[in-house]
Amino acid sequence: MKRHFASKFVLKFLKAWGIIAPINQNFKTGQKDVEDNYRLLLEQIALLYDNNRESLNGAYWLTGKYIADEEKKSPTPSGYGSSLIDRLSLDLTERYGRGFSRTNLKNMRVFFRYYPNGQPADHFDWTKMVLLLSVKDEDARAELLQRTIDEKLTRQDLVHHINLYRLSANNTAQANEYRITRGDMYCYMSTGIPDEKGRLDVDCGFSVHRTVKFENIAEDEYPLMFRSEKKKGKYYVRERLDESPENSSRFHTYMARVEKVIDGDTLRLAIDTGFETVVKQKIRLRGIDCPEIIFTEGRKARDFARRELDGCDFVVVKTYRTDKYDRYIGDIFYIKNEQSLERICAEGKLLNRELLSKGLARPLQIV
Repeated sequence: MKRHFASKFVLKFLKAWGIIAPINQNFKTGQKDVEDNYRLLLEQIALLYDNNRESLNGAYWLTGKYIADEEKKSPTPSGYGSSLIDRLSLDLTERYGRGFSRTNLKNMRVFFRYYPNGQPADHFDWTKMVLLLSVKDEDARAELLQRTIDEKLTRQDLVHHINLYRLSANNTAQANEYRITRGDMYCYMSTGIPDEKGRLDVDCGFSVHRTVKFENIAEDEYPLMFRSEKKKGKYYVRERLDESPENSSRFHTYMARVEKVIDGDTLRLAIDTGFETVVKQKIRLRGIDCPEIIFTEGRKARDFARRELDGCDFVVVKTYRTDKYDRYIGDIFYIKNEQSLERICAEGKLLNRELLSKGLARPLQIV
C-alpha cells in the first residue's frame, strides 16, 4: 500500500505538464488581492478536473491541499464575501455539476489533513474513503483501510466494520460497569407442601420438577426456599432461605458442561440441575451481542470463547429468562482447570464481560 502517492509525484507531474504553477509563487498576499487569489485558486482546482490526467482521489487530495493552504494564508477568510468553501462549491458546481457540495469539499480538506504526505492508496473508492474519514483515530483508520483493501470489502461491509469499531471504542469502560450477579449452587424453591410420603415437589428450573425426600425436615417445617446438599446418596436441606430479593438472586445457578460454542454469544450446554437430572439447553449470553459468524469479527468472538473455555471441565451458568427464540439468557462463569464449583461461583471470570472488554461484543440493556 502506497502511503505518499500524491505528495511528490502528482505535484511534479502536474507542474511538468504545465497544468499548475507552484501555488506559493502565484498566490498574492494582502487583503486587497483576495479576489485575485480566489480566482487563481479556482482555476488551479479547475485544471485538476479539466485535464483529467490523474485519478479523482489525487485531484481530491490536491483540492483539499489548495483549500487548506489558502485558508492558512488568508488572514481574513471572510474577505471572499462568504466562506471559501461556500464560494468554491457554487463556482465548481456551476462548471462541473455534482461532486462539489460543501460537504464533499470539506471531506477533501479533511482528506489532505489526515494524509498530508499524500493519498494513502491508489484507485481507492472515494465513497469508501469518505466513510474512513469519519474515523478520527489514526491507527483504527489505517487498520480499516488496509482491511478494506485486503478483504475487498464492499461499502456495506465497511460501514459494518466502522460501526463495530465505534461500538467497541468504549467497551473497556462499559465492561467495568457491567453488573455481575453471582448465584449459589443448589438453591431451589418448592410448594412447601409434602406428598403422603413426606416428599417435596422441587422446581429445578427449565420447567423441570422433581419429587425429593429430604432427610432432615421435620413435619410442618417444609421450606419454600432452601439450599440443598447430597450426602451418601441422600438429600438434605443445607440452608433455609427467606423470601428476600437478595436470596431470590441466588437461584437458577448450575454446573454445566460446554457441548458447543455456536457463536460468540450462544452456547449449547449440558446442565446439571441437581437430583440426578441433566438438561441440554442453548444459552444466550446476557447483556451482550456478538457479530454474526458470517463476519470476521463474529468468527473472532466465537474462537475467543472457545479458547477461553478450553481446559474447563465444567462451567457455572446462571440463567434468567428465555428470549424470543426460546433460548435461556444467562451468565457463564469459568476458571481454567478449576474443579471447585464454589470457587468458580465466587471468583470465576464472566465470559460475557470478557467478550465485551476485548471489543468482540457490543453491550445490550442488562436484564
